[in-house]
Amino acid sequence: VSVNEMEALKREDVFFINGRWLLSKGELSLTGEEEVGICGEETLYLRATTKTIKDCFSLNFREFIHSLKQKLKKKEVKARMITYPWDLIDNNCWALEEDFEFPVKEGVQGKLPSSATIYGEKDRVFIAKSATIQPLVLLDSTKGSIYIDQEAIVFAHSHIKGPSYIGKKSQILGANIGEGISIGPLCRVGGEVEETIIHGFTNKAHRGFLGHSYLGEWINIGALCTNSDIKNDYSTVQVYVKGEFMDSEATKVG
Repeated sequence: VSVNEMEALKREDVFFINGRWLLSKGELSLTGEEEVGICGEETLYLRATTKTIKDCFSLNFREFIHSLKQKLKKKEVKARMITYPWDLIDNNCWALEEDFEFPVKEGVQGKLPSSATIYGEKDRVFIAKSATIQPLVLLDSTKGSIYIDQEAIVFAHSHIKGPSYIGKKSQILGANIGEGISIGPLCRVGGEVEETIIHGFTNKAHRGFLGHSYLGEWINIGALCTNSDIKNDYSTVQVYVKGEFMDSEATKVG
């Protein structure tokens, strides 16, 4: 697949969207007049015809975008932007609720034992037909939606708060799952987890706390491992970025 390849841009009109922009439903039309959308210093999107861009092909991609920004009408747009890793965590609750509105789904399709409880609105909980919910599970949708995907297993005594997503074939091992959780496919999660994104094939199966964190694929967290996501004096967390500390402006960063 061509990515930012100048030769490919000669074939038709172009429409670029900034990959760090968190779009909500209906926020941007795929069709419209030539223009560039900006938010402060950030370029959000750019829509242009082949006629407009034909004089820019000798430039590299960065110069190409800069040149078009000078030619096109500018439109100021309010936007949620991802700049640093902790922005992903800060926006995850919002993103989970946005995503819950997209898939075609019909509530609880899988079996829900009589001793398992949905606390909150039942229509904010989706359980795939092939998912397994064991007895004595509590699904709390009072503050957000819960999506349990295909072949996931939620073991007894698990407590899941929304908004949260449990990926395909993942297992929740009697865990306390707080809000703002995204768990990818084939993960095993136990202990206490909140405000965390976990990519596929990663295990945190044992007791211990994990909060305001971002985990990639194929990670194993050992038994009783715990991270701290807040400072003792409740001041904002400093993060080491590009050789120096910067203020995250957040009191919780894992």
